[in-house]
Amino acid sequence: IVTAAAPPGVIEGGHYGPGVYAHVVVSKCDDSLPLYRIEKRFERNGFPINRSTLSELLHRTATLLLPVYNVLVQLARRSEILNADETTVPVQQQGGCKDGWIWTLVTKTIIAYHFSVSRSGAVAKKLLEGTEGLLQVDGYSAYNAVCAEDGRIRVGCWAHARRMFFKARKDFPQSQAVLDWIVALYVIETRAKKRG
Repeated sequence: IVTAAAPPGVIEGGHYGPGVYAHVVVSKCDDSLPLYRIEKRFERNGFPINRSTLSELLHRTATLLLPVYNVLVQLARRSEILNADETTVPVQQQGGCKDGWIWTLVTKTIIAYHFSVSRSGAVAKKLLEGTEGLLQVDGYSAYNAVCAEDGRIRVGCWAHARRMFFKARKDFPQSQAVLDWIVALYVIETRAKKRG
């Protein structure tokens, strides 16, 4: 009896193929499903996988994709024009949740994420130290060291500037004129983008 060679596995002798790994990662990271719900889904579909195994698959995927992640971050760091932001994310721990931070680096072609338990300037420094070019960020002071000591030039964000003028409208009606100018700039940017 001759059988076809098995497709390559994620690990030697592993029970689960790349599709299962991908499904777990997408369910957890993109669909924000906790592992116990993913476990229930698999069981409901007649394919029981223990939660601890799902956790192992998730961590193994992260380990295997670490080189890809490192390249994405390095490519984003090399970009002459870089957008950066950080947002809070709850991190479950015994006794409740604490805040963690997802730092996002965005270029024209790349979005790279970095998780940290801190929102301090040390994280921004670690991510962007030694890079050059424009850095578009909000007013958060964590980026000051990167722009003061390294080769990044901080540029403003119209969306954040607009928000402040919008809030000021009640007490300062003349701020509406600035909002109108910003809208005019958005129109110009949209037309320029359509022209290519």
